[in-house]
Amino acid sequence: MSSTTTYPQEIVDVLGGRPPTEEQWRAITWPLEPFVLVAGAGSGKTSVMAARVVYLALVAMGRITDDHEGVLPGNALCLTFTNKATENLQHRVRRALAGLELPDGEEPEITNYHGFAAQLLDRHGMLVGIEPDQRVLTPAQRVELCARVLDRMTFDVIDAQRLAGVVDRILTLDDQAANHFVSPQQIVEFNEQRLEELKDHRNDKAYSSARERIELAKACAVFRELKRELGVIDFGDQIELALKVVERHPEVARQYRDRFGAVLLDEYQDTNVAQARLMAGVFGNGHPVTAVGDPDQNIYAWRGASLFNLLEFPTQFRRSDGGEASKLPLYTNFRSGARILEAADVLIGELPAT
Repeated sequence: MSSTTTYPQEIVDVLGGRPPTEEQWRAITWPLEPFVLVAGAGSGKTSVMAARVVYLALVAMGRITDDHEGVLPGNALCLTFTNKATENLQHRVRRALAGLELPDGEEPEITNYHGFAAQLLDRHGMLVGIEPDQRVLTPAQRVELCARVLDRMTFDVIDAQRLAGVVDRILTLDDQAANHFVSPQQIVEFNEQRLEELKDHRNDKAYSSARERIELAKACAVFRELKRELGVIDFGDQIELALKVVERHPEVARQYRDRFGAVLLDEYQDTNVAQARLMAGVFGNGHPVTAVGDPDQNIYAWRGASLFNLLEFPTQFRRSDGGEASKLPLYTNFRSGARILEAADVLIGELPAT
């Protein structure tokens, strides 16, 4: 678009009264097909997400003529990573849609990834034996329940006398297993194979680590058994169980694809393997999914977040014709002044290449 292009006032308003950059306008008006928006810090990605919702609404209402169909806000789904981000996007979108004279209630569904999984389980959890409104453990309740594992099994390798340390290690491994959609039994089998490979190196740390991993994985299995007995789940279970519903019952995914004509996934670099697999299971196969993320802000790797999800989006969410989804840049920084950026360039320039 040239500098003389006239943009819809509704889009300009969403962007704070200034016209979109070429990068922003390209992302806002992209056809209804999957694509990933690689957005740098300060590039206005949240505003662009809100603007895309408005743009699709304007097309659906016939106020903008384009080659592709639009989507009314009530048929759009926006997922973010945290509660705070959810509230921020809700505020931005509602304010952006306020002047469109839409029917009451015509606004997108905006929640976070765990909230989406919880809704899916409430509606379809019975398909995998989960009752609606099943109680979700708080972190403190989770620790308390995990401590009971020590009453149910004997530890031969790990020092179970250090209660807090053992419970923390069990919960950490259980989180990692859920985040990567791996069962405790798979962890046991993998490490038993490692023991066989390392049988001639019994004094090495790798051998002892594999033995500890087996014991911790067995403890995870006991912890999961306790949760089943009490009829409770935790946040990791929400994603894992929702994924089981989708993979075992494809008709559930079809219902969600019919319900939502456009899907926007925020902070995609912070999703873990199970979350990305859930999104692909529900909204893959060419569905119009817009993922937004910043590879330099992958701050939740310590709890399973995988930058791989952002980088591999084009192949995991292919277009309907089987081709890779497009990857669009959004790099113009509106947050930092020129002097800050120049100083950053100087600092980066002094760093070694390797």
